[in-house]
Parts: sequence; C-alpha cells; structure tokens
Amino acid sequence: MIRASDSRLYALSTYYPHIEGGRDPVASFDATLGGCIEAERAAFYAGNFLRVFGE
Repeated sequence: MIRASDSRLYALSTYYPHIEGGRDPVASFDATLGGCIEAERAAFYAGNFLRVFGE
C-alpha cells in the first residue's frame, strides 16, 4: 500500500502486548516493509506519528 500511494499516510499500530498483536509485531511489519526504502520505513515507524502529534 505504501508503494501504491503515499508513505506519509501510514504509521505503526499494534495491539502489543495483547495476543492480537502477535509475539513480535515489529518483525511482522519489517517483513511487510521489505520493499520500502529506509526513509519510508523511518516514516512508518516514527516519523509520521511525530509529524502529526509532535514529540
């Protein structure tokens, strides 16, 4: 989805530590983001949240 649209639209969201989030949600997201460049990954994991909500 990130490649088909705009990487500024997506941010990490997980149910961790609840079971719905899985045992390692970050590893799951890493596998999904395999085709993304580092700037897109950084935006997904923190940058987009900080851009919207601040530090």
